Amino acid sequence: MPNNTHYPSLERLFEQVTRHDDYQAFEKIFKSTYGDLLRYIMGFTSDKGEAENVVSEVFYKLWKHRGSIHISTSVKSYLYSATRNQALDGLRKTQSAQVMMKKTSSALSAHVISPEEKLIGQELEECIQNAINQLPEQRQLIFRLNREEGLKYREIAQRLNISIKTVETQMSRSLKALREAIPH
Repeated sequence: MPNNTHYPSLERLFEQVTRHDDYQAFEKIFKSTYGDLLRYIMGFTSDKGEAENVVSEVFYKLWKHRGSIHISTSVKSYLYSATRNQALDGLRKTQSAQVMMKKTSSALSAHVISPEEKLIGQELEECIQNAINQLPEQRQLIFRLNREEGLKYREIAQRLNISIKTVETQMSRSLKALREAIPH
């Protein structure tokens, strides 16, 4: 859907977000770029729900870390790069590196992964796996069913004979624990 809304430049809006904690400016960035980022990320995954999660997580992190983000390119380039990186992190968690590379090779053809980036990715994966292994048993099971087996919350609730709300709560706690365990 084309966006005919006239907003100040993304750079000016981003400045308002980072310098003045301007949530309305943040919403304008979100509204003007969300659809394009979602379409972009659909090149990585055919699961629209997962694509929505990726883009939402990018905006969550943008707002959460707004005071410490410094962009050396354009805001638009930064958002596309952050979205791509978020999708890759998700793919690393759910698929082997070989399958991931096949799915993302065309989308990343312009970006060659350096040995340093590869090492950072491996260290991050190890950190994530250690954090997952530290979760309480049921929380770990729910997390793995969702992230590794791709089950929806409703399917997990049915399989484990628990409420969807319990699944949501356990996933939220899992993600919080992972965010705290992963170095920034």
